[in-house]
Amino acid sequence: MQSIRTTFYYFCGLFFLFLAWAASKVRGYSTPTPNDSSVETSVRDVTRQFNWWTKNIGSDVWRGKRVLELCPGDSLGVGVLALKNGATSYTAFDMFKLEKPQNTSAVIGRDKLAGERLVYLVDPNFRPSRELAGQKFDLIISNAAFEHFDNPEQTIRDIFDLAAEGCVTAHVIDFKTHTRWIRDHDPNNIYRYSRWLYRLFSFPGQPNRWRPDKFATAFSQAGWKDVRIVHQTNVDSSPYHLAGLDAEFAKTSDMRILNCTMVATR
Repeated sequence: MQSIRTTFYYFCGLFFLFLAWAASKVRGYSTPTPNDSSVETSVRDVTRQFNWWTKNIGSDVWRGKRVLELCPGDSLGVGVLALKNGATSYTAFDMFKLEKPQNTSAVIGRDKLAGERLVYLVDPNFRPSRELAGQKFDLIISNAAFEHFDNPEQTIRDIFDLAAEGCVTAHVIDFKTHTRWIRDHDPNNIYRYSRWLYRLFSFPGQPNRWRPDKFATAFSQAGWKDVRIVHQTNVDSSPYHLAGLDAEFAKTSDMRILNCTMVATR
């Protein structure tokens, strides 16, 4: 039964991988969230994420901080809330112009000052150390972004160059398959395919399949200190989630981790 199940998910995932590749060819990388997401959903998600940062990184995480957020998606709401809670500045940096002004405005409310202090930069080459040269930040964050970067090592070095002494960097990384139906049924699906086959259907924003140990090593090699995971969720005990993976991942010790938050300091 396990062999039948893993074979079924292999071909299902391959079909979804082809669909994602074909869709990107037709419409490009246009949205970081489901197309039917509403302003209310965006506000709820931003508030939840802001509260998560505050709870897990520290209640004083924002006060007096110069904040840089990588790839905020369709809202700069985290920046609005950061400014309202004592941050001295907020800069968002993305590869694609995905922000929807109505989503950000819904979080701003009557606080026009917070809206005026938002800085939003888009660079198709995604080199923050070049576009933000000369600036320093005390807090550098991202949510479900690092798994999409084509060159995570370069980005990690870039943000190190922008980090002030004592800077905290914290990144929620989602290692699961991103296509919605199969994500829930076979979260490790993207690790079933050989490197050449996965690259055959590559598209902008495709998960890079880096694992936690690889991220931790890259942060350490870039000069970050005290690299650690402060929170993680793991795959359930069903054996088929870990069966039938490509040889590159079959013996990787951290394949049970579905998402984590990587934290480091300078």
